[in-house]
Amino acid sequence: MNIINKIKIIFLLKQIITEVKKINMSDKLKSRKFWLTFLTAILIILNRALGLGIDDETITKLVGLIIGYDIGQGVADLVGKK
Repeated sequence: MNIINKIKIIFLLKQIITEVKKINMSDKLKSRKFWLTFLTAILIILNRALGLGIDDETITKLVGLIIGYDIGQGVADLVGKK
């Protein structure tokens, strides 16, 4: 990787950090979407680490369900703000 690419990556990371700092975490911690997504990720990690026995097909269906919920709730939130 040349120096120009390294500089581009550093610049991009600084932009991402700046945007993340703008997020009000107290609002995120009150969000059902956040907690549902977070707990699903924890379940997937624990399943892999501890061998909980949840098969990949079930995990895939769960993730699809959570994505659908997040999208649907996001649309509802947008419509509610108008």
